[in-house]
Amino acid sequence: SVECCDEHLWYVRSAVRKFRGQPGLVRPLREFMHDLRDAAGNAKHYIPMVRPIEFREGDLPLEDYVRRHVAFAERSRIDQYAAALIASARAGEEGREGVAAFLEKRKPDWVGSS
Repeated sequence: SVECCDEHLWYVRSAVRKFRGQPGLVRPLREFMHDLRDAAGNAKHYIPMVRPIEFREGDLPLEDYVRRHVAFAERSRIDQYAAALIASARAGEEGREGVAAFLEKRKPDWVGSS
């Protein structure tokens, strides 16, 4: 079994494409994960068995979807920090006044303003 995200790229074949002499397709998991069987219960897609890939030693470039996940993880961390900061600001006197003014559709009466 394999665990992967819905953006993971797979080389998939289908009986129809094989019958027509067409090559498989590289597709993200999200495009076929909910459409695996036909009406008769037969598999619509399969992943061909291949030999293990032997890479020569050296740096391997990261695929774009890996970069996006790293960027997403970083954004998620920043979003969590921003959410905590906003929640902290709303808990203060000015934060409560700002939210109340917004909900009551009026200008806020900021602390220290006249």
